[in-house]
Amino acid sequence: MEDKNVISFTVEKHRWEDEKSKKSNKLVIAIVAIVCSILFFGGGYFIGKLPQTTSTSNEKINYIKNIMENKWYFSKDISNIETAIEDKILEGVTNFEEDQHTEYLTKDRFQAMQQQLQGSFYGIGVSYRQVSGQFLISKVFPNSPAEKAGLIKNDVMIKVNGESIVGKSTSEIAQKVRGERGTKVNVTYTRAGKEYNVDIIRDEVSLTLESNIIQNTGVVILNSFTEIGGQEMNAALSHFQNQNIKKLIIDLRNNGGGYLQTTLEIAGMLMPKNSVVLQQEDVDGKIIQNRTNSSKQYEFDSIVVLINENSASASEVLSAALRDNLNVKLVGKKSFGKGTVQVTQPFKDGSAIKYTVAQWLSPKGNHINKVGVTPDYEIEEHEVTKSLLDKLKQNYQYDMVSDEIAYTQKRLQFLNYNVARSDGYFDNSTKNAIIAFQKDNQINPNGILDSHTFSLINLKTQMQYNNHPIKYDTQLLKALELVNGK
Repeated sequence: MEDKNVISFTVEKHRWEDEKSKKSNKLVIAIVAIVCSILFFGGGYFIGKLPQTTSTSNEKINYIKNIMENKWYFSKDISNIETAIEDKILEGVTNFEEDQHTEYLTKDRFQAMQQQLQGSFYGIGVSYRQVSGQFLISKVFPNSPAEKAGLIKNDVMIKVNGESIVGKSTSEIAQKVRGERGTKVNVTYTRAGKEYNVDIIRDEVSLTLESNIIQNTGVVILNSFTEIGGQEMNAALSHFQNQNIKKLIIDLRNNGGGYLQTTLEIAGMLMPKNSVVLQQEDVDGKIIQNRTNSSKQYEFDSIVVLINENSASASEVLSAALRDNLNVKLVGKKSFGKGTVQVTQPFKDGSAIKYTVAQWLSPKGNHINKVGVTPDYEIEEHEVTKSLLDKLKQNYQYDMVSDEIAYTQKRLQFLNYNVARSDGYFDNSTKNAIIAFQKDNQINPNGILDSHTFSLINLKTQMQYNNHPIKYDTQLLKALELVNGK
């Protein structure tokens, strides 16, 4: 969790005793021969005799740097070798098993982190999921460039600026579609088997939150505790108030955290003034309490919070604070367990160090680090969202058994095909279901589970889920049940 104020702020063979004595003379001769050699060759490397150097830390570091910059063979292949070595040294200095969250950030990495925490970027405004190497749009943001260009949910992006993106990583796609405001990006996509091409003008897109009203309940999906998180949450809660909404669900699933200050702001909108949000224990064992101090508060008759194994840091702070102070119920899966506080110190060259300054505790003094927050109601996700296989190891047909067959059977059942079993045995009902699916999707109806059929089953499953997100979101359904007092 970033504190906003600080950022501005040889294996050798075992020998028995008789072997040693018999071979001692031969060993002496062999050793003399080796010592007389200039170089020793063995195990795929050689050792040359080098002059001794002094052993103070700074002298060793400078000596090794000089070797790596001027004598290391591969230095010729690395541009700006001096900077690269300095970055490696600084990364090593901050690399400890005890704390994976303290790290040296190069200029590029620090800039990327800042952009993420700002809460907005310039792009096209879609969320997408990689399904069998294809990029399926799961959401088009309201009033976004993508919406204005006509893209809709379940379109499949296949090219960006004429270059195929099939099989690329999600981060690679993000780099391609993002860019300067007002610039053009060309996107090729498919819809219902037909291919379309459109130019989209990049504009600002908010990553912080999404809000809507479901069953007379305000639902806020908080993606990150960004710089603008407080003001966006205030706008969402104000809208709910104007609509006379008295029930609230805060969805913190897959929220990895963000700024402490934003966390305090949001907590202050929901909890009484001067309430303890978290307690920080510093390196000297001193406890500092962080309390709410908000002039704008919203009252709801009931609040439920959604968390999962990817809810971390600030998400855990807010979840624990709302439960400890307001007896808010938590639904989902146990959270990640990142209970430490980091601050970031930038340097003039654009790099920075992010380091841990404290461990935090919940208002009631519960530890979170490496423990997590356990929900009051532990609810599994829907079967089709738990895992996603991208490709088959082989083709499958009647009378074969595998986990991949079981995976496919469950998805065929989800798509309302008549499959009698889901244990991984390829029976006649599985074959007939595959034939029916193949016919429905203009594939050769051979009843064989091949890579093309498998990929399309994956894609159609995710499309079906996207079309009915509330119906299949078991955790959200439980939250709606609780918030309505059922």
